[in-house]
Formats: sequence, structure tokens, C-alpha cells
Amino acid sequence: MSDTPNYFLKFPNAPLSRRISYGHWLFGALILLTLPDLLALPLFGLFDFLPAEWQLPLDPNFPRSGYGDSLMLWIYFIPAFIVPFLIYKYWHRLPLKRLLTTAPTFRWNRLLISFVIVLIVYGSLTAVEYGLGFEDFDEVVLHPDWKGYLIMLGIMLFLLPIQSASEEILCRGYLNQGLSQITKRPWIAFIITSGLFAALHMANPEAYQQMLPYMLSIFAFGMAMCWLSYADQGLESAIGVHIGNNFFVFTVFGYADPTLPHSAIWTGPEPMITWRSAIEDAVLIFALTAIIIGFNHWREKQNQKKGI
Repeated sequence: MSDTPNYFLKFPNAPLSRRISYGHWLFGALILLTLPDLLALPLFGLFDFLPAEWQLPLDPNFPRSGYGDSLMLWIYFIPAFIVPFLIYKYWHRLPLKRLLTTAPTFRWNRLLISFVIVLIVYGSLTAVEYGLGFEDFDEVVLHPDWKGYLIMLGIMLFLLPIQSASEEILCRGYLNQGLSQITKRPWIAFIITSGLFAALHMANPEAYQQMLPYMLSIFAFGMAMCWLSYADQGLESAIGVHIGNNFFVFTVFGYADPTLPHSAIWTGPEPMITWRSAIEDAVLIFALTAIIIGFNHWREKQNQKKGI
């Protein structure tokens, strides 16, 4: 088998005992899609140790009800984040860095830059829409419990990056690398992994009675992150975009979820996702991705001129 059929990374310096055949990646993917659920089960036992009001189902008459359900949802992603690294190192016997990037070291600056760009773009667009009087803002409410908001913010600051990174590592990292052993056409792999990425969100409340346009929106996000990872030859920027997207929605300006408490400063009603809005979301995320790719290339040229 060739050592270089991978879209992001090459394996010539990996140990001779590495496991990178088709069957090895398929087995690893099956374990990756099942083991996190098993490892998360003991973590759910923490629910009984939470404050009594957190253990109540979401009820607007009880402050901080539903917090326990929200926390358990986010805690699930801890094993989902860890397992890909375990499989990569102990099953495939490949260096961990190669799951993330082709660069000599993980490029934290790219993660942070893409995170900031997302917040600036989302914040600016939201301010413009508010200034123009879009009807989406007619039912927006301010968070009613600032102490509760700070509690949720603390949870988000710790667990949201883990959640976002775990999805990028699974779909844009591990699965794309595995499919690169099967097809030499990266866009075929990207379509498959983006379809899986969309399928993983089918149980979200936003999908109720608007499944197809919602899936289109999620699929487009996945394709854009595949493009960004491919152009960047690493996951750093994609992880930053994913964290920025989720951070804005869950802590700054979000939409009501009938199963979870408000966690954002401003919360609107449950989103109505139409084909038009899904296409608009797709255009936005691809435009944002193009901006980040262009900015990264510009920075590379500037660093080359400076001899960095």
C-alpha cells in the first residue's frame, strides 16, 4: 500500500507496525462510533450529585431547571473527544499530531484567528439585522437570570470547545483520513463525511418538521469545513470556526430549545428553517470559509517575506 494516499497527512515516518489498510480504518470507525456511548454511561451517574433544582426537567417556573440535562448533554462529548486519539495511537499506531495537522506543531493561532473572525462576522450581521428591524428580533428576550447565565457560561467555556473539536476530529479528521485509503477523490470523501455529520444532528430539536432544509444547512457547514481543512492541511481553522459558531449561538445570541434552558444573553423563538434560509446559511459559511482561507494564505506570504 502506498504511504501517501491521504488528503491531509502522509505516513512514511510512521512505525512499520502501523495499521492503515481499508479494514483497519473501517474497524476503527466502528469502534469510534460506539465506544464513546459506553464510556459516557458512568459520567451520567454524576446527575444525582447535582443541585436539586438542576435535576428538574426544564420548567420556566423553576429557575435553573433543566441545567442537569444540559450539562449531561455536553459531558457526553468528553469521551467522544478522547476516543479518536486512543484509536489513532493504539490501534493505527500513528503519531497523534497527524490526526490534526501537517504542520510541525498544532497551529493555535489559526484556531484563534478563525474563532475571532466568526464572532466578528456573526456579531456584525446580527447587529445589522437588528438595526434593519428584521422580524426575527420581535420575540427576542434577554436572559432572565444573570447568575444562571454565568453558570452556563462557565460550563460552555469548558465543554463547548471539546464538543466542537470532537466533531471536527471525527468527521474532518479521522473519517476523511480513512476514506482517503478508499477513494483518491477528496470531494467524494467530503460528501460522505458531511452526510454523516448532518445525520448526527437529526435528533436536534431544530430538525422537527423541517428536516430536509435543516440537514442541507448542516451538510453545507460540513462541506465548508472539509474545504477549509483541505486548504489548510490541518484541522486548526475548522475547529476554530466550529467553536466560534457554537459559542455565538449558545452564549451570545441563540434560539429557544424546548428541551434545554436558555444559555445565551439574547434568545429568540425556535428557528423556522426554510429552504431559503438554509441556502442563505450555506452561502454565508462558504463565504466565511473563503475569507479565512484567503487570510491564512496572506499571513503565510507575509511570514515568508519576513523569513519566519
